[in-house]
Amino acid sequence: MTKIFNAMIIFVIALINFFIIIFPEQILLASKNGIVLWFNNILPTILPFLICANILIFSGFLEILSIFLESISQKFFNLPGIFIFVFISGIISGYPVGSKLVVNLRKDKKITREQANTLIMFCNNPGILFILGTVATSMLKNKYIGYFLILTNYLTVLLIVFIFGFLSRINNKKEKKFFTKEKFLFKFKRTFKKLMSNKKSIGYILSKSVSDAIESMLQICGFIVLFSVIVKILELIKLCELIYGFKPDFLLPNLDFNKFKGIFISLFELTNGVKILCLNKLSKNLASILALVISFGGLSVHAQTFSLMSNTDISKKRYLISKIIISLVVFLFSYIFYNFFN
Repeated sequence: MTKIFNAMIIFVIALINFFIIIFPEQILLASKNGIVLWFNNILPTILPFLICANILIFSGFLEILSIFLESISQKFFNLPGIFIFVFISGIISGYPVGSKLVVNLRKDKKITREQANTLIMFCNNPGILFILGTVATSMLKNKYIGYFLILTNYLTVLLIVFIFGFLSRINNKKEKKFFTKEKFLFKFKRTFKKLMSNKKSIGYILSKSVSDAIESMLQICGFIVLFSVIVKILELIKLCELIYGFKPDFLLPNLDFNKFKGIFISLFELTNGVKILCLNKLSKNLASILALVISFGGLSVHAQTFSLMSNTDISKKRYLISKIIISLVVFLFSYIFYNFFN
């Protein structure tokens, strides 16, 4: 199965090279737009935060912080305290910061494989600035729909995490006690002693944090450019129009072409797809569709995440399935609660 998948990827890359030769000017413009998008929006937003987060991880300070969050995280989500930090960091900076932090924690052996698999399912989320600033304020000229999208996305994830933790606690035959004062003091003393005995110099920590963050940003840039090119090729060969023409009438009968194209492009690259969707008049259907595609993130985001997860034992299949399920639940909740919000 892996060999077949790899062969398909190679075939797709060969097709991309073929279209680059046929449409050189359009592809060059798409590449430039991808680089500009990365340079103006992604790089200044994510790079400083990623460097600072790396310093906390590689220095070991994050272990101390996680102890203070352990009580809340265990009580409500049955997860280690580090979950709260990674989740908040992910929604502040957006894709793919949450997954990058989980990967770094796993590589530095701060969390187990099972914990990494669980955290990455719930911590790789869209950013607040993207939803409220780019989508709601800039594209839709309506900040209130931004609050709606933020609530439906983040509260849905937290609800699913809560249910996930509740079920995992039930399935665990051994009764687990919540984080007590005695456990807190014991873990704090042990972790603080470990932190003080850390032989890594501050110069090494800074150098590793910066180099790791820059390497990740360059990978993200490459994927943004690649998927900008892919989206442009899809537009040039009019694949979306072709698929829409063969769409059965009983399948999504009220979905017009502009919304269909927005969803189709969003599957590959989120920003361009959302831009097309926002050209439509705001409605219950549009708000629900926006919530769905923003929650899913698109193949560009998942390709970035998979590249970050390489050389780790974190499950890619489990991550992708969880993102699909969460996105569908977000769509359902958005459709149900839109009238109340409106």
